[in-house]
Amino acid sequence: MTVEPRGARVESVARAILRGWLWLKIAVWAVFLPSFGVLCLLHHLVGAALLLAIMGIALSYWALRPLAAASESRTIRGFAVSSPLLHVALAVLSLVSLLLPLEGGWEKIEAAATLSDPVLTRTEDGVIVIEGGGPDKTTLWSDDGGETWVDRGMPGLLGWYLAHDPQRDWLWVGASAGPVTMYDRITERWLQLDKPEGQVRALAVHDGRVFISVDGRLLYTDDEVDDWVPLSVLRRCDGLASAPGATGLLLATGDRWLASRDGGDTWEELPQPAGAAEVLRFPGAAIGGGDIRYVWDGGMLQGGLAVAVGDAPFELRSLPQSDVRTLVADPVDGRHVWIGTWGQGVYRSTDAGERWEDMGLQKIQAGSLTVDFTRRRAFVGSRNLAFDRGVYLRSF
Repeated sequence: MTVEPRGARVESVARAILRGWLWLKIAVWAVFLPSFGVLCLLHHLVGAALLLAIMGIALSYWALRPLAAASESRTIRGFAVSSPLLHVALAVLSLVSLLLPLEGGWEKIEAAATLSDPVLTRTEDGVIVIEGGGPDKTTLWSDDGGETWVDRGMPGLLGWYLAHDPQRDWLWVGASAGPVTMYDRITERWLQLDKPEGQVRALAVHDGRVFISVDGRLLYTDDEVDDWVPLSVLRRCDGLASAPGATGLLLATGDRWLASRDGGDTWEELPQPAGAAEVLRFPGAAIGGGDIRYVWDGGMLQGGLAVAVGDAPFELRSLPQSDVRTLVADPVDGRHVWIGTWGQGVYRSTDAGERWEDMGLQKIQAGSLTVDFTRRRAFVGSRNLAFDRGVYLRSF
């Protein structure tokens, strides 16, 4: 019996490992890059699809072809030759899609054209606010529906959440890190308030109190306290919404859905519709006129929406696209609601989500949205990293 030398056995195992590693690379490049690229393209995430196509071309030429040249397998060598063609086709389709004009009559606001990750809101008296970063980090105000803009500056870090306090006439900005900032519209000064360490996930001003979610912890502050007061009603808070006007309704969503009508002193748990836990895992919240309440969540493959009209319980309703990132309801007629998606377009409904109308703006990653329902103008902040940044406006 011939015994294979120890060194030969080690070399044989090493070769087997290298062959397995080669096939793993082939599987990743053959399956993941083009399939995920096509998925991104179908969801109008053109920038991501183009990036994946370029990665596929580069890896095919710089890594796969040299490895395949050393292989004795015709299959591997053949794949090394044909693999770049699929990535080239994906790149061409992405470039064509990128060059096509935006649909729906949207136009970019020149004053905010260079802003990255802009956040938008509308104050109770109708001022449109754009707050964003980039080379011209600033906060812009318009009291004429976006015709003219005034630069209010912006101290500190980029804010992710905005809320208007009509009692003090302050704009509250929840930053991704650092303190909460406030703009006093009467004195035209920026103020700061320290907060617990962590990232703000939600922000709402309600009946003189300011509520925030910091890393899922719910807290509030008001004129009678010097610091943030924690509320233990939720283990994890993902969404906060205050009703327009003086109805007194406050909505908090997370591991449970809660409502308060006394400024957060007492809370009532709201029953969730069957199946909500599967599609509303990290739910946001919004309230329109008439106390019409919306709870929503979005993702690339799955999203969900629950609506409660008047005294009726929440019921699930269909979304036109899955990856919803922002939702705004009319403060007068809460049945009129707009959603912005991550590349899949902007949609509106005039019957509380029963039917949806496509308002265009595909390809834009709508990270923020506000609507001037009086002047009939919608504003969308784009979070595209390299293409089509800024803020877009459409009349309707």
